[in-house]
Amino acid sequence: MANKAQLYKYKGNRCSACGMEVAEMVNRYGTFKRIFAFHHIDPSTKDKNYNQLIKKSLSSEQIEEIDKCVLVCNHCHDIIHAQEITGSMSFTVEFDNRKVSQKLKGWCIHDKLENTLTFVTNQRLLLQVCRVEFNDQAKKHLCVIEIEKKENLLNWLKNIDRYKIIIIRSIVTNEILMRIEHIKNKTIKVNQKIGFPITAIDLKVDEGDASYLWVRNGIGLTKEGGVIDSGMLSYTSELVI
Repeated sequence: MANKAQLYKYKGNRCSACGMEVAEMVNRYGTFKRIFAFHHIDPSTKDKNYNQLIKKSLSSEQIEEIDKCVLVCNHCHDIIHAQEITGSMSFTVEFDNRKVSQKLKGWCIHDKLENTLTFVTNQRLLLQVCRVEFNDQAKKHLCVIEIEKKENLLNWLKNIDRYKIIIIRSIVTNEILMRIEHIKNKTIKVNQKIGFPITAIDLKVDEGDASYLWVRNGIGLTKEGGVIDSGMLSYTSELVI
């Protein structure tokens, strides 16, 4: 059976529109049942067996389905469907004499009295600028959204035997967000800050309290119901690319 409390924490533990917290409702009413809902940003992507899928134990398929959604309280959910206002927002950062943009799609709630428009989306802003270092020599500045592109991260992994070591740092704090080291042949060792939203990872865990770990959008989910949003993740992997 799905652990709703775990999935709610994964999606921010509050209504994406009005900010109502799940914990507040539990403290006030002793439950969050029938108070919150997952709203699909693109209804056409909703799994035809959603009701059955959402009730099953945590799995990659269930997380991927939840990733299509935002968490909203039922009041805001009803308003979203009543008003039926969709929209998009574009953001741009400028650095190194160039611009990088990202467009987010979502739904809006229009408050006529406050004259406000609240925008909700399941997409994460990926315009944080990072410094990528190759074997402590060549360096370049890229946004997270650029690093994710196949011609970047995938290409680096394909050539890891040449690069030897790839380090991705925050240009703000200089902390290491991800370190990829070539061990031998197609084997790599990765150290990654869990909050760094760069890859989707499914891991069978041989040590610690978790038997299985999923990392999505900079957040870790364990099969035992845990939610991890900080710390470092270290693993060794065989490349199949």
